[in-house]
Amino acid sequence: MWNDWDGTTEHQIPKKYVHGHLVLSWKKINVHVKQINKAFFRRSKISYKQILHNVSGNVECGNLLGIMGPSGSGKTTLMSTISHRTKGNFEGELLLNGRPISEEVMIKISGFVPQHDISFDQLTALEHLSLMANLKVSCNTSKIALKEHIDEIISTLGMNKFLNTRISFLSGGERKKIALAVQLLNNPPILFCDEITTGLDSYSAAHIVNTLKSVARMGKIVICTIHQPASGVFGKFDEVILLSNGLLAYQGPVTMVHQLFQKYTSNFYIPDNFLKTIVFDMI
Repeated sequence: MWNDWDGTTEHQIPKKYVHGHLVLSWKKINVHVKQINKAFFRRSKISYKQILHNVSGNVECGNLLGIMGPSGSGKTTLMSTISHRTKGNFEGELLLNGRPISEEVMIKISGFVPQHDISFDQLTALEHLSLMANLKVSCNTSKIALKEHIDEIISTLGMNKFLNTRISFLSGGERKKIALAVQLLNNPPILFCDEITTGLDSYSAAHIVNTLKSVARMGKIVICTIHQPASGVFGKFDEVILLSNGLLAYQGPVTMVHQLFQKYTSNFYIPDNFLKTIVFDMI
């Protein structure tokens, strides 16, 4: 099992974070960004725009959390902030099991899958994964242990069919799996994914989210931003955060969202696609 993986990495993850029960929480997060307005014949004006307004939340290991909302709602800013991968300062608390977590520790114990693909197109999937393993894993790790770990990642993500195919010939969903596999090489207890389903068809998006759910069930915290979940994807998340203009509209189980809307429209039936339309077109 992955929890038995004891390979020494360049950024060693303390075992208490690999084996322990984790709860990541954030309290009253406020984020401001500097805006510089330049114009001829006058001095540039500097102003600050608030992106997030007192956003709080939490997620436990074993759960798949989706951060959702329309463009400009603050999804990526929130995830960048709680993953300690944002430039500049923020107000609020970021806690792991109730204790403040530093940027250094967060970077060490988490993986981050970016929205844009950064793999080497001329390599096969296996070549790319092997190259990244050599960069991320210490040379003190035995080749046998490393190969077994890579094989388990490949099996978990369902990558066997395209391992020997050049990346430039792979579909968007397959390339997302490669990016995900790279971040799982050092077995991080927390995984962040930015717009992981963007550009994918409905089938590929559902497949990727199912894969993320399987990863979460291994005892990891998995958080991803989603702009417009394809049909059938929304209900696959354990919990969702809904943002609107930098404000928290909802956090909780996916199953409770319908009940929340039904509470205010008790005389009407709320179909699944109506909820998605409301969330992403009107909030």
